[in-house]
Amino acid sequence: MKVSHSRIPHLNAEWEFSGWGSIRYLDISPEDLRDAETQLNAPREVLGQLSAMSVSGNDVSGSVFYAFPLVIAAAGIYSPLCLLTASLLLLFFRPLLLELASTVRINGSLRYVCRMRRYQLMSFFFF
Repeated sequence: MKVSHSRIPHLNAEWEFSGWGSIRYLDISPEDLRDAETQLNAPREVLGQLSAMSVSGNDVSGSVFYAFPLVIAAAGIYSPLCLLTASLLLLFFRPLLLELASTVRINGSLRYVCRMRRYQLMSFFFF
Protein backbone atom coordinates (compact mmCIF):
# COMPACT_ATOMS: atom_id res chain seq x y z
CA MET A 1 0.00 0.00 0.00
CA LYS A 2 1.36 3.39 -1.04
CA VAL A 3 1.25 6.08 1.65
CA SER A 4 0.57 9.59 0.40
CA HIS A 5 1.23 12.79 2.30
CA SER A 6 -0.99 14.70 -0.07
CA ARG A 7 -4.19 16.38 1.03
CA ILE A 8 -5.95 14.47 -1.73
CA PRO A 9 -5.63 10.75 -1.02
CA HIS A 10 -5.83 9.57 -4.65
CA LEU A 11 -2.86 11.68 -5.80
CA ASN A 12 0.72 11.41 -4.68
CA ALA A 13 2.65 14.36 -3.24
CA GLU A 14 4.74 15.02 -6.39
CA TRP A 15 2.20 17.37 -7.96
CA GLU A 16 2.26 19.75 -4.97
CA PHE A 17 5.90 20.82 -5.41
CA SER A 18 6.13 23.42 -8.14
CA GLY A 19 9.92 23.78 -8.16
CA TRP A 20 12.60 25.76 -6.41
CA GLY A 21 12.01 28.95 -8.39
CA SER A 22 14.49 31.74 -8.97
CA ILE A 23 15.27 35.23 -7.71
CA ARG A 24 16.14 38.14 -9.95
CA TYR A 25 17.27 41.60 -8.97
CA LEU A 26 16.81 44.69 -11.09
CA ASP A 27 18.88 47.79 -10.53
CA ILE A 28 17.14 50.99 -11.63
CA SER A 29 19.33 53.98 -12.21
CA PRO A 30 18.16 57.43 -11.10
CA GLU A 31 17.94 58.50 -14.76
CA ASP A 32 15.61 55.61 -15.55
CA LEU A 33 13.49 56.49 -12.53
CA ARG A 34 13.23 60.14 -13.63
CA ASP A 35 12.29 59.08 -17.17
CA ALA A 36 9.57 56.81 -15.82
CA GLU A 37 8.18 59.57 -13.60
CA THR A 38 8.14 61.98 -16.54
CA GLN A 39 6.21 59.51 -18.66
CA LEU A 40 3.71 58.88 -15.85
CA ASN A 41 3.16 62.58 -15.20
CA ALA A 42 2.89 63.51 -18.89
CA PRO A 43 -0.61 64.55 -20.00
CA ARG A 44 -2.48 61.76 -21.73
CA GLU A 45 -5.00 62.10 -24.51
CA VAL A 46 -8.47 61.17 -23.29
CA LEU A 47 -11.80 60.75 -25.04
CA GLY A 48 -13.24 64.18 -24.30
CA GLN A 49 -16.53 65.25 -22.77
CA LEU A 50 -18.63 65.36 -25.95
CA SER A 51 -17.32 62.05 -27.27
CA ALA A 52 -17.89 60.35 -23.94
CA MET A 53 -21.43 61.71 -23.71
CA SER A 54 -22.29 60.55 -27.22
CA VAL A 55 -20.93 57.07 -26.55
CA SER A 56 -22.91 56.86 -23.31
CA GLY A 57 -26.04 58.11 -25.12
CA ASN A 58 -25.60 55.36 -27.69
CA ASP A 59 -25.23 52.82 -24.88
CA VAL A 60 -28.34 54.08 -23.10
CA SER A 61 -30.48 54.01 -26.23
CA GLY A 62 -29.22 50.59 -27.32
CA SER A 63 -29.31 49.00 -23.89
CA VAL A 64 -32.98 48.14 -24.26
CA PHE A 65 -32.24 46.03 -27.31
CA TYR A 66 -28.98 44.57 -25.99
CA ALA A 67 -30.91 43.17 -23.03
CA PHE A 68 -33.59 41.55 -25.22
CA PRO A 69 -32.57 37.89 -24.59
CA LEU A 70 -32.28 38.47 -20.84
CA VAL A 71 -35.67 40.17 -20.73
CA ILE A 72 -37.24 37.23 -22.56
CA ALA A 73 -35.63 34.78 -20.13
CA ALA A 74 -36.77 36.71 -17.06
CA ALA A 75 -40.18 38.04 -18.13
CA GLY A 76 -41.40 35.20 -20.31
CA ILE A 77 -44.70 36.07 -22.00
CA TYR A 78 -44.61 39.58 -20.52
CA SER A 79 -41.36 40.46 -22.31
CA PRO A 80 -43.04 42.58 -25.06
CA LEU A 81 -44.71 44.65 -22.34
CA CYS A 82 -41.39 45.06 -20.50
CA LEU A 83 -39.55 46.12 -23.66
CA LEU A 84 -42.31 48.57 -24.56
CA THR A 85 -42.10 50.09 -21.08
CA ALA A 86 -38.32 50.44 -21.36
CA SER A 87 -38.66 52.05 -24.80
CA LEU A 88 -41.26 54.49 -23.50
CA LEU A 89 -38.95 55.46 -20.65
CA LEU A 90 -36.35 56.44 -23.25
CA LEU A 91 -38.92 58.82 -24.72
CA PHE A 92 -38.14 61.29 -21.94
CA PHE A 93 -34.45 61.26 -22.92
CA ARG A 94 -35.16 61.94 -26.62
CA PRO A 95 -34.11 65.64 -26.64
CA LEU A 96 -30.92 64.84 -24.77
CA LEU A 97 -30.07 61.90 -27.03
CA LEU A 98 -30.74 63.99 -30.13
CA GLU A 99 -28.38 66.70 -28.90
CA LEU A 100 -25.69 64.19 -27.99
CA ALA A 101 -25.93 62.34 -31.28
CA SER A 102 -25.74 65.54 -33.31
CA THR A 103 -22.52 66.76 -31.66
CA VAL A 104 -20.20 63.86 -32.43
CA ARG A 105 -20.67 61.51 -35.35
CA ILE A 106 -19.32 58.18 -34.14
CA ASN A 107 -20.74 54.67 -33.89
CA GLY A 108 -23.27 55.20 -36.65
CA SER A 109 -24.95 58.11 -34.91
CA LEU A 110 -25.53 59.85 -38.28
CA ARG A 111 -28.24 57.34 -39.16
CA TYR A 112 -29.65 57.73 -35.66
CA VAL A 113 -29.87 61.52 -36.00
CA CYS A 114 -31.45 61.29 -39.45
CA ARG A 115 -34.11 58.91 -38.17
CA MET A 116 -34.88 61.00 -35.13
CA ARG A 117 -35.27 64.14 -37.21
CA ARG A 118 -37.13 62.58 -40.13
CA TYR A 119 -39.67 60.34 -38.47
CA GLN A 120 -42.28 61.47 -36.06
CA LEU A 121 -42.04 60.76 -32.38
CA MET A 122 -43.79 57.40 -32.14
CA SER A 123 -42.83 56.08 -35.56
CA PHE A 124 -39.17 56.32 -34.52
CA PHE A 125 -39.53 53.37 -32.18
CA PHE A 126 -40.63 51.06 -34.99
CA PHE A 127 -37.68 51.74 -37.33
